[in-house]
Amino acid sequence: MKIINAAISVIMLASALCVVSCSDEPEAGTKFKPVKNGQLVQGSVDFEVLSRYEASLEDATYTMNRYEWYNMDELSAGKWEQLNPADFCGSSAMVPSSIVVRDGKAWEPMQMFRSSTGPTAFGTALAAVEKKLKTEYDVYIVTPFSVDTDECTLTLDGRKFKITSADSETLVLSFVSSYYGGRTGNGGHHLDIGFYEKSAPLTFNDGKDLGFDSVGEAYDWLIELLRDTFGEEVNRNDLYAPNIYYDKPYFYLSTLEYEKEIMTRK
Repeated sequence: MKIINAAISVIMLASALCVVSCSDEPEAGTKFKPVKNGQLVQGSVDFEVLSRYEASLEDATYTMNRYEWYNMDELSAGKWEQLNPADFCGSSAMVPSSIVVRDGKAWEPMQMFRSSTGPTAFGTALAAVEKKLKTEYDVYIVTPFSVDTDECTLTLDGRKFKITSADSETLVLSFVSSYYGGRTGNGGHHLDIGFYEKSAPLTFNDGKDLGFDSVGEAYDWLIELLRDTFGEEVNRNDLYAPNIYYDKPYFYLSTLEYEKEIMTRK
């Protein structure tokens, strides 16, 4: 296990930056509206800022403060129609909730929940440990990070997002996916858009925000912590009652170990 102990700082550039635009659309930052008249438009992108992250010259933490979701199918006449995610039970954003960049790498939060299956074993075990120890942990995993100036894209762990807008303080990413069925029965496309702002620097040395070089290392850390805290099993009714009673209250260390095997088999 390797816990990265390093502070992530956001460094303001002292000199004026050259802004490179992927289109004629001049807007950027918090006022930028990526969908106009049902069409996705390209905003200005400051590649000088993004290239500094990739070259390990600057670190940054971005937090998504707004999310928009759109649909396009045979009934939308070639236009993106905005949806309300709250109207679709189980839906989840295809863009990351936060992006932490350090040393030319990106760090993403460990997955605690899947819309299709519910809490992961990792999330269940971590919640039990946090409840018992009366603390909170934020777990991050390193992932490859790259910027393509020709395609105007940002790639995280093999997932390619369109850089729809970027300046010294904000970032807008978009992602288009396809689906089957839907209201027409013939499928369509979804457009996810995440709006990000630089947030307070994230540190990996305060005992609560933890960064790991791999998913396997994160599981090893939690397996050890769960065993030290509870042993081979935990009765969650001892932790959450009387607010919550589980029909099957026991969570086993072996369940977490099995999930680790599945997640590290990829």
